[in-house]
Amino acid sequence: LSQVDAQTLVSLASNWPKLCAVALRHLTLKATTHLAPIAAILSAGSCQYLRSLRVEGPLDVSHVKLIRRLVTLAPRLEKISLKNLNLGPSSDAQALRSLLDLVAGCETLTTTNFSGLYWANAPPTSPRQEAEGDGDVQNEAAGKGEEAEEEAGGGEGGERGEEGEDRTEHPSPMALASKTGDEEGSSQSSGSRSWDRGCLSFFNVQQDAPAGDLTLGTSAVTSLSLTHSGFVAPLFLHSGQQWSRPFLQQLAHLDLTASCKEGLGLKGLAEALPQMIHLRTLVLAGNGMGQEGLQLLGPGLTALRSSLQMLDLSANGLGAEGLEDLSQILDGSSKLSSLALRGAWIGNDGVDALISLLETIAPHIEDLDISQNRLQLPAVRQLFAAWPETPRLRKLNLSENAVFGAWSSREEEQGFARAWEHFTSKITNLEALYLRATMLGPNLDVLPRVLPHFPAGLKELSLAASQLSAEAWLSLSEFLPAFPKLEVLGLVQARLTDQELPELCSFLRRYRALRVLDLRGNRVSPAAIRTLDQTLRACGLDLKDLRTSSRPTP
Repeated sequence: LSQVDAQTLVSLASNWPKLCAVALRHLTLKATTHLAPIAAILSAGSCQYLRSLRVEGPLDVSHVKLIRRLVTLAPRLEKISLKNLNLGPSSDAQALRSLLDLVAGCETLTTTNFSGLYWANAPPTSPRQEAEGDGDVQNEAAGKGEEAEEEAGGGEGGERGEEGEDRTEHPSPMALASKTGDEEGSSQSSGSRSWDRGCLSFFNVQQDAPAGDLTLGTSAVTSLSLTHSGFVAPLFLHSGQQWSRPFLQQLAHLDLTASCKEGLGLKGLAEALPQMIHLRTLVLAGNGMGQEGLQLLGPGLTALRSSLQMLDLSANGLGAEGLEDLSQILDGSSKLSSLALRGAWIGNDGVDALISLLETIAPHIEDLDISQNRLQLPAVRQLFAAWPETPRLRKLNLSENAVFGAWSSREEEQGFARAWEHFTSKITNLEALYLRATMLGPNLDVLPRVLPHFPAGLKELSLAASQLSAEAWLSLSEFLPAFPKLEVLGLVQARLTDQELPELCSFLRRYRALRVLDLRGNRVSPAAIRTLDQTLRACGLDLKDLRTSSRPTP
């Protein structure tokens, strides 16, 4: 019995006394009524090889104590997942604290997930973060997030979705960050991440609890994912206290997606950041902090210049003023290699600030996301014309900006072509380029001017939502470089039909290294897909993954 559910185990135990000697590897308890019998019959001998434990609630303090006993019996436990923890007053929080201390100090543990964590009637240290009635909705969202993570492989990174990004979605905290979109190349995700040893993940912590209720000072936790919750303020406020200082100093990865959307949470984080001397990854997406919030975090972010490698400030409404402040904050950052500013409300007015920021990070940036920023044609031309040398840039996301729109005159079009040529000459080492919904298809006149200058070393290219007609495919076949290393091509919702597939087939024959072709969301019949697949294979193209919709998009 290497894998068994609780009901089977209980029924067998009643007829087979020697079951307590069975060496279990994985145990899932889907009914809390099974928890007590399981805890009674299992012994140290039967749990010594236990690798993963999953318990689905609702769970109260009595269940937590039983789970703590199981964890104590499992010296090789690598993953524990508890769903719907409904704890009561401070005594219950005390029980959870002992559980956290235990699992956080377990050297073999790699992933710990608590979803739907809720303290009823806990003494708050800050106002509630959500209006009454939001809890059930968020609990449901958290549960779905954890189920998606389980299906994707838990803490091992999960399945990457459309256009090579982690596609886990979460509800938005406020209108400012109402929709981050299904964006490619995004390095942020709060549901499926591959962290170092000692990963502690919270999903949807519903109410603040006293800071002393989370004692991790002696733990081995190096990564903390605390998304869509109001738990940030009590966790980080008064961070100078002895109980939290060792915990903060050993953190390497911190994900606070949609968890600092009010002043007290940002204040607590601002106090704690200077102590996170080993922090390498910081995700603050979806908090709608604006320029004011960024200024509050400024001293803490400045203190991390020597260690921070990845920063995600997507969907925070920074605007032009916020980008100016960010440029000053990051000035002198020697290790920052990944920066996400998706949905930062840069706009045309913020292009000067964006250029200044690029000049600051250009020598060492490897992954840059500036998608969904309302950049229009004049601003895009200005940005490309002033693009600095970025020798290490490998991944760039320009999606959902008006990059290839129609110009009103031949002179303006020629000016854009010159700016594009300058831009591509500065990103010669680029390997992944995401151009979803950038108006590439409709403007046929600009294609001969820009296509020949695409970086020749691309391994991944997204032309999703590009409205590629048969004429556009002819231009692509004629002018786009024959990328010798291209492995992934994304054509999601590119308005392809059976009529364009012959041109697409002729286009694809040039790319001998192509392994993944994404045609989801197009009005292409299954018969046409089969014909395309057969034709490409007959030409020697070895596709490993041909992604299509289960049914044609109407």
